[in-house]
Amino acid sequence: MCKIHGLRTFVLGGVLACAASLASADEDLRFHSYPNPFVAGYVEAKVFYDLPARSTISLYVYDLEGNRLRTLVDQVERRVGIHNGQETWDGRDDEGEFVPAGAYLLVLDVQLRGERLQDTFLTVVER
Repeated sequence: MCKIHGLRTFVLGGVLACAASLASADEDLRFHSYPNPFVAGYVEAKVFYDLPARSTISLYVYDLEGNRLRTLVDQVERRVGIHNGQETWDGRDDEGEFVPAGAYLLVLDVQLRGERLQDTFLTVVER
């Protein structure tokens, strides 16, 4: 069962994973990270997203079991438009330790005009 609010479960390569969809189909966040996969300790994953209006965002990293490993951004206001690589993930958890190689979920949580939107992107950490 997913521990992330509002997520559904699915099977990804034989592993139970979680995914989210946007709360509103007419809002388009255009959310992804690059490079994907990336090698933790050598390269950071840069997060790209496009906000349709001024918003308050949070950005988290979860494992495929739904455990939050890292808070990258917590309740920060961002302007409308494209944010290219402003947020990054170095492959570490909140304690500063590198996560094991594998698949992880980047979860973008957006407060937009009184509505909460959430989108998820699967990223892979290599060693």
